[in-house]
Amino acid sequence: MRGRVLQLDRRWWPLWVILGLVVFAFVAVFGLIFGAFLIFAKVVGAILRFLFGGSTSRAGSDLSRSVR
Repeated sequence: MRGRVLQLDRRWWPLWVILGLVVFAFVAVFGLIFGAFLIFAKVVGAILRFLFGGSTSRAGSDLSRSVR
């Protein structure tokens, strides 16, 4: 049985390579879509903060300046 499994693995290695490339492509595409969504959300958030007069400083960013 062990010899058959090794023979099966040797015979089908191109399939595993192709499947691995397909999985890698899916992960890369979804990662790029997620990254583009995050960038879009940050840009929209910055525009809305600018238009509606939100605070320009983030929480905790000016603490070191105020303690003198």
